[in-house]
Order: sequence, then structure tokens, then C-alpha cells
Amino acid sequence: MATDGTQTEGINIPQLQRSIRGYRSHFSRTFSSCIHFANMEGSHAMVDELKERYNEMKKYYGKLIDATIEVQEADPDNLPKYDEELDKDRVRFEEASSATAKVLSSNLRRNDTQSTTEHNRNEIRVSKINEALKPGILSKDATPLEMRQWEESFNAYFASNKMDAMPLPEQQSYFKV
Repeated sequence: MATDGTQTEGINIPQLQRSIRGYRSHFSRTFSSCIHFANMEGSHAMVDELKERYNEMKKYYGKLIDATIEVQEADPDNLPKYDEELDKDRVRFEEASSATAKVLSSNLRRNDTQSTTEHNRNEIRVSKINEALKPGILSKDATPLEMRQWEESFNAYFASNKMDAMPLPEQQSYFKV
């Protein structure tokens, strides 16, 4: 029976090493992809894609750790070799984590700035609506030229009164006949 256990261990170690190589390969690809997305110009617009790549990389890193621990238990003679490889992977994981965190915090600051600007626009909303720019009622038999002129008047009225910052019901209240 003892030889069967040894033979099983001998079969397991190469199999575990193949698993580690496979996980390391997946980890390397997702690492490269994650770093690529983090370093892209305008990466704040691709935050969801970056998060997806990061989570995928994190999953493979976890599998890599589990497989390495398993092979270390089966092959204690090569423990330093496995530790060294795992340390290299850890450094790469931390690099990707740092790059991802930088992009996410930058995006968070950008969103905070935008919401503050929007909030300030809403606070400024105490001024009266300039009714002089409000376009007249367009008749049903208006020509395309009249329609275009009415639309230009409406756009000027809408923009000058900053109605885009108002809630929709408030916007609609200014157009009731």
C-alpha cells in the first residue's frame, strides 16, 4: 500500500505542476489585459471592463495560490522554488491591483466633481425663468421653416434658463398651455 501512495504522489506532482502552469498562463493573460486597460487613455470610460478584467485576474491568482500550496504539500523538497514563483506572481498581482485602484479612485474623484457641479447647478436654480425667450405656440399647419425657427427659439429658451438641470416635472410645468 505504501508504494501505491508514493506512486499516486508521483502522478499528482506533475499534474499539479501542469495545473500551476495553466493557472499562471491564465493569470498572465488577465494581468496583461488588466494593465492594458488601466493604462489606456480615457480608461475612466472603461471602468466596467477594467473591473471585469481585474476580477478575472483575481480569480486566477487565487487558483494559482491554491494549486501552489497543494503542490508544496506534495513536494516539500522544492518549497523554495514554489515560494519564489509565487512571490513573482504576488508582485505582478499587486502591480495590477495598484493600477486598477488608481483608475477607480480617479474615476471616483471625477464622478464626485461632476455630482458637485450638478449639485451647484441645482442650487443656483433660484433665479427666475426668462419668459421673454419662450417660443410662441406653434400652429398645426406650420411650414418646415417655421418649425425650424420655433425649434431654435425653444433651444435658446431651454439653454439660457438652464432647464437641463431641472427635474423633468419642473421642466414640463413651464410648457403647459
